[in-house]
Amino acid sequence: PPRSTLFPYTTLFRSLDNYRASHPLDQQGREFFVDFPPDTKIDAKDLVPANDRVMVNDFAAAAEVITFLNHHGKPFDLRWGHDISPGDLRHSPVILIGAFNNYLTLDLTNQLRFEFAGGNQIKDRANPQLSWSVVWDAKGNCLDDYAIVSRLVRPKSGATVITAAGIGQEGTQAAGEFLNNPQQIANAVKGLPRNWDQKNMQILLHIKGGYSAPNSVSVESVYVW
Repeated sequence: PPRSTLFPYTTLFRSLDNYRASHPLDQQGREFFVDFPPDTKIDAKDLVPANDRVMVNDFAAAAEVITFLNHHGKPFDLRWGHDISPGDLRHSPVILIGAFNNYLTLDLTNQLRFEFAGGNQIKDRANPQLSWSVVWDAKGNCLDDYAIVSRLVRPKSGATVITAAGIGQEGTQAAGEFLNNPQQIANAVKGLPRNWDQKNMQILLHIKGGYSAPNSVSVESVYVW
């Protein structure tokens, strides 16, 4: 059967959640191929125009992280997710951007308090009744997105792994901007135990969306262990 890509080069499949409910897609987000039988028909109401030809929000998040590293004089090696093996994470600090398009983020965080799940949401493992999903308006613009910033300290090597990822693209961009904003970080950790900077932690962010970019960011929850 012909294979048709849904994002970002053509359209967003508005009925994607219905498709996901009846097909096993594991942890895939909106960027994947769907096998359509030759006689498949898609109603126009299920399609909305894609606003961007490239994932500019992921690049924006990477730019924020690079700016931070340059400001602090830290050398770095920039790679695509599939150019990194799990062994590369054992002895060097790593910052991973993206979740549903970055299998390493999913592998490292799938047993943590806040986890990406179902290809389209974040769940709270400590409170299974709680979950967060992207909210869209009638034109396909993001109204609300959510992101997770995680920091994991490897006990043997001491190397730190940081993940910055949203459910949608606005969330990922906001997570990258958060890492490069000392005031937002200070506000998020206010009231935490003194040794919070030596522990593992997750910060759940709520992003109010705009036209393909985050408008505002607030801290939904912080978990340290």
